Order: sequence, then structure tokens, then C-alpha cells
Amino acid sequence: MRLINGIWGWRHNQTIDFYGTPNETEEEFKNNLNLMPADWPYRTKKITYQFNSLGHRAVEPDTLSDGYLLFGGCSHTEGVGLAVEDTYPAFISRQLGIDYYNIAQGGTGPDVLSHNIIMFVTMLKVKPACVIIQWPEIERFFTVSVVNHEMRGDLHNTSSLGRDPILKFSLENEIFSGLNNYYKIFLLEFLQNLNIPVVIASRHFPERPDLARDLLHFGILSNQKAAEIVLSNIKRTLKI
Repeated sequence: MRLINGIWGWRHNQTIDFYGTPNETEEEFKNNLNLMPADWPYRTKKITYQFNSLGHRAVEPDTLSDGYLLFGGCSHTEGVGLAVEDTYPAFISRQLGIDYYNIAQGGTGPDVLSHNIIMFVTMLKVKPACVIIQWPEIERFFTVSVVNHEMRGDLHNTSSLGRDPILKFSLENEIFSGLNNYYKIFLLEFLQNLNIPVVIASRHFPERPDLARDLLHFGILSNQKAAEIVLSNIKRTLKI
């Protein structure tokens, strides 16, 4: 993950077939085939992850004009384990006939989400009609170090608890979770001052979900169900 014009992203200008996390690899997919029924959609449906120049699973920013939808979140919004058309942001965009930008970054926390949305809205100069936020886990955070005169970012989340002393110390003392609450409040106030409506999408996935290709993230039907709820909230917020 590196800093490009003030916006965090990774896999810049890359197109890959597997995300590369432990559960979303070609080897794990082959193992999953033995666990899933014959009619499992991803038994035959191909997934391609295409990342733009900023490292996001989205269109190029310069193709956007005022009135687009801006989605922020972690892997659930980025769509890990899903074809892009099966993600809830894509479903909502199709239903409304409105362009969207997906700035979500898998594995990251509220700090990266808040930073990216603020920098994106500030630098892009075109205004979203609405920002849809799926808050990641409050314990996730991002630190930056300089190695050989280059900036390097390190993600800290609960999946690395056993080998991450910084994360362990933070959880014991609620350091970064407290900062993340501040980032969340700051982002909402920032958007309010710009008169940009916000819809929160954090808790709209079903309790008994179907699963994505990695058997970890929410599947196609779960994303559709979440999209229906978020879509109704967007319509109510934008009065459309």
C-alpha cells in the first residue's frame, strides 16, 4: 500500500484473478469446490479484480462528474470474493442509473476510510450526491514507517493479533479504537459541512448469509439484500 496523491490504495493498475488474501487464492478456491454444492455460482463464474490508477476497484476518477455515489468501507464493500457486478455498490448503481466510485480497501479500518474519503472529495473537485459508508472494525488501524527513504504502510487488524505487538498493546489500552472513533466523527462533520448526505451501510447484511468465493465474505444474495436496504435509505435521503 502506498501514498498516491494523498489517497491510499494498492495494486495500482493491476488486473488479477485472485485477491491474494489467505482465503482468496486459487489453491483455496480449488479446496472450496469440494465443500460447495453443484449449483454454487462461483463454481463456474469467473472473478476478475481490476484496480485503477489509484489502486481502487473502481472507474478512473477523471471519468466522474457531479452527482456520483461514493462508497467507502473495507473488504465487504470492495467486494472480496465477488465479481464486481455482484457487489452491493454495483447493484445500487444499476438500480439508480447513477455512476459510482468504490474507494473501499480490504483489511483497513476507519482511519484509512476517513482519510481516503476526505482526500478524494477534496482533490477530485466533483461532488458526490451521497457518500455510503460501511464502517470497518473499530480495532483496525494503519501505521506508517520509512524504510530506505521510502514510505511503507502497515495494516494492523485482529487477524494478526498473535504476531502484532502494536495491535496487542493498542487493544489492551484502547488507543487506536479511541482514535478511530474520532476519525469517524470528524469524517461525518467534514461531509456535513460540505452538505454531502451520508448513508450508513454497516449493519444491513443478513444474519444468515450466503458466502462469496472465499467462503468468508458475504455472497451474491447477501449483497443484493443489503443493497435493497441501503438503496431505500439513499432514496429517502436524496428524496428520489
